[in-house]
Amino acid sequence: LITVLIAAGASAPIWLALTRRYGKHRVWLSFNLLNAVTNISFLAAGYGRSRAVVAVAALNGVPLGAKFLSEAVLADIIDYDEFKTGRRSEGSFMVFKSFLPKIVGIPCS
Repeated sequence: LITVLIAAGASAPIWLALTRRYGKHRVWLSFNLLNAVTNISFLAAGYGRSRAVVAVAALNGVPLGAKFLSEAVLADIIDYDEFKTGRRSEGSFMVFKSFLPKIVGIPCS
């Protein structure tokens, strides 16, 4: 866990710089792709290989440093929805954001 947090803290300024250069939506897509790849890479680490798990955990911490982008993109989506519909419905978006991972997690339990 400490390896993940150290990598996340070290990579956050890099993600912020990338966001300023390329825009938050492009960097958000890259963050999600990298997050998916690093999560899947835990399967390659294998059981009982602690050094490999620590290395993969460090890699997994790199996209975690960009977690702030999810909230920023959601705020843009809410504002765009208000622009298109003329009404605020951030409650619906926040409920969906918090409820969807619970629904997806049901088959895993």
